[in-house]
Amino acid sequence: MTSKVLAVGTPSEEVRNALSGGFGVQILANPAEMLSREQLADCGVVFCCLAELSQAFRFLHSLSASFPKLPVVWLLPSTSVLDRNEIAAFAHIEILPHSASAQFISMSIEKAISRASIHEQQTLLFERSIDGSVAALFEVLSIVEPYSASLGQRLRYAVDLFGKAASSELSWSLETAALLAEIGVLTIPVRILLKNQSGQELSGFEQDLLNHVPERGADLLEQVPSFRDAAKILRYQNKNYDGTGFPHDNLAGDKIPFGSRVLKVISDLFKLKEGGLDHQEAIAEMRSRRGRYDFEILEIANECFKENIPSQVLGSTLPLTLKELRPGQMLVSSVETDDGMLVIKDGQVISARLLHKLRNFAFTSGIKEPIYVIDLLESPKMATTFHEMAHSETSFFARAQGSTASTIAAHR
Repeated sequence: MTSKVLAVGTPSEEVRNALSGGFGVQILANPAEMLSREQLADCGVVFCCLAELSQAFRFLHSLSASFPKLPVVWLLPSTSVLDRNEIAAFAHIEILPHSASAQFISMSIEKAISRASIHEQQTLLFERSIDGSVAALFEVLSIVEPYSASLGQRLRYAVDLFGKAASSELSWSLETAALLAEIGVLTIPVRILLKNQSGQELSGFEQDLLNHVPERGADLLEQVPSFRDAAKILRYQNKNYDGTGFPHDNLAGDKIPFGSRVLKVISDLFKLKEGGLDHQEAIAEMRSRRGRYDFEILEIANECFKENIPSQVLGSTLPLTLKELRPGQMLVSSVETDDGMLVIKDGQVISARLLHKLRNFAFTSGIKEPIYVIDLLESPKMATTFHEMAHSETSFFARAQGSTASTIAAHR
């Protein structure tokens, strides 16, 4: 496929002839007529040959703001001298002297396109590696501690709903932190986890270990540089808004990461509903807990989760065998092996990955049947609500550069 070159300005006839031999060339004589994103989508490189330095700078700044990853080859206007600081803002630019030959310009453009292609492939490989790391961590968590995996799955879905209600962009770091909110339990002895889940009294040492699960999870994630923002969200997810609670430091109020404040509200709301309170009772209880929550976030959660996260999912409960299960059904009873080991906690939406896991356990340890589910996809409303959950536990949204772009965070 021939690469497309957008020539901005008026290239010489010699340059046009050199480029037309190996590229598809589009000439934009007037830079004020900036092309749309759609028109630039298949552009491999921009060749800037504007005669005036000031006009070239205006165009390049505009291009860099809208298309920062698009490579640029700039034929410097005659007798122009640049300061290093003037071009520091342009990430993918190669500057050629005005006297450069047509052949040299053509070679430079070809190399710019090649470098951009290699960079894109490396970026894609890196992103897939990071997503694969998250998926692997979640898979381990779901095997070792199914309830924590179930909670993470619901938290990830809930922060997406919260972001839409707050007109904010869901950052990759917050989504990852929500999914792996309980990853720290991997550092806790199974004996203590089982003791806690069965309601047995814990020793002071055992309770202290559980209290520090968010910090242990953060310690695990921050070993990977790409996870450091997510690790900070995890570390402060149980921190009270007034600065009390874990971890014991001076961070309080809006200095606590935004994502941590969101997880604090949503996870506590889940716990109260699981404890038997309806939505309004849970919100009333949280409002009475002075100093624990960012009240602006709490009020958005109140409106957001009145309908989207019901305390009970209505529908006909179906007793099914393992062979009858399919993606899109929601477990209303926990799945256990024949010897009583918990495999999947109730409340999870069955995906292809979970079905594969169940079949593996059925082959090695046996699975108790029937398995009770509600078929969410039979209800159009519920199918819309749980669509993403029904397909994959670990499909990630586009990464946002930097912090969460939030209308709330903008005022903090």
